[in-house]
Amino acid sequence: MDSLDASPYTFCRNEPNECVPSFMDALPSHWRIGADGARLATLWDEVAERTATHMGERDHRLNHPKTFVQSSSQKLGVAQWSARPKIRNALSRVVWSWADGEWKMPWWVGSLNSPDVFAVFKLVQGYNWATWVLDNRPDVPVVQVVRHPGGRHESFLRRYISDLDVDAEETRLLKIEQLRELAHETDLADRMGPVDALTLEEAETWFGVYQMEVFEQRASHSPKYLRIRYEDMVARPGETIEQVFSHLSLPMTNHVRGIIEAQRGTSVFGAISTDQRQQVDGWRERLDPDVIDRIAAILQTSSIASWWDDDLTEDQVAA
Repeated sequence: MDSLDASPYTFCRNEPNECVPSFMDALPSHWRIGADGARLATLWDEVAERTATHMGERDHRLNHPKTFVQSSSQKLGVAQWSARPKIRNALSRVVWSWADGEWKMPWWVGSLNSPDVFAVFKLVQGYNWATWVLDNRPDVPVVQVVRHPGGRHESFLRRYISDLDVDAEETRLLKIEQLRELAHETDLADRMGPVDALTLEEAETWFGVYQMEVFEQRASHSPKYLRIRYEDMVARPGETIEQVFSHLSLPMTNHVRGIIEAQRGTSVFGAISTDQRQQVDGWRERLDPDVIDRIAAILQTSSIASWWDDDLTEDQVAA
């Protein structure tokens, strides 16, 4: 998202479904593929348009020149106000709409109704919505970023369970309930075995693996679908980002490359590690060996195992 935000044409919405309230609240399940397609057909276009033409409390600051933002507003720093929680909360007493989770861009900042705007929605586990778009809105490009289930699980433990102090057992039970819902409609139950006996890593891995399997089947014939491996983004960032820009038909200029290069090693959360080996393979050191074995056993039952047939080794990353 940081790299796509470097383009002057993109308006990047960061997890707009997590805004309170969100226009996407009206949509059916975001994770259960195939859920309530008739309702999606009725609601999607209006919800997508409203999401694309509004700002949100979770969006990135407008730090780079944008075709739809007034240059004077950007130079004076006014364009940043709504992305600064303290300023936004104070001004929401005057700009009433800022009290909501999503609001119209003020005229003195710019206009999101400009034909130059390319709206990008970052959705975590938005499997149902993304596959519906691929099936029913073939002109809309979809980029899926995938990560090896081992690295995905280690990140899940670190950023969700540990950092947010979430109860691991409650999370396991919730994931098991989701798996039961999926298993009613598929052969997933036969593959998993007794669902109640699954450990947290097994339940979380089965959920992710199965969703990616179905996504792969639904997206396999779409020219507007692009799958990107997280590992490639880390090891070959320039090449991978160029591929994404090309897929979205966004021009890549030296100015945009300069912005992307300048912000490497940082994120909206602050500084991030630039140790490529640790980012790609560090999870193998941080997870218990038996956990790694259980995740690997599940992955080997799946067609998506081939996505990592050419796993990046330490030497490849270092090179």
